[in-house]
Amino acid sequence: MFNMTVGLKEDSGKKKEKAVDAGAQKKKDEQKEAQRLREERNKISEVDFFKLAAEFKGLYIEFDETGFPIKDKAGEAITKSAGKKLKKELDKHKKARKNII
Repeated sequence: MFNMTVGLKEDSGKKKEKAVDAGAQKKKDEQKEAQRLREERNKISEVDFFKLAAEFKGLYIEFDETGFPIKDKAGEAITKSAGKKLKKELDKHKKARKNII
């Protein structure tokens, strides 16, 4: 009777380890994917950033000579507050590219 109890405890411990290992592997895979997406994003030049970056692609239809959006997909001019947010994103992108290059 004693051996059966020990056997059950050992088995349950192995299952927990496998569950933890699977969770850790999933987290590692997500981190690798996030790193790959960051590297891919950093390959985009500043001029093409709002045209090609996944989160901005298709949101804007008109750009100035530096690649900064002027009009959104509805044809309306970019508001001052939205322009500030976009400028902040572009500055962050420039900084990330500068650190890599």
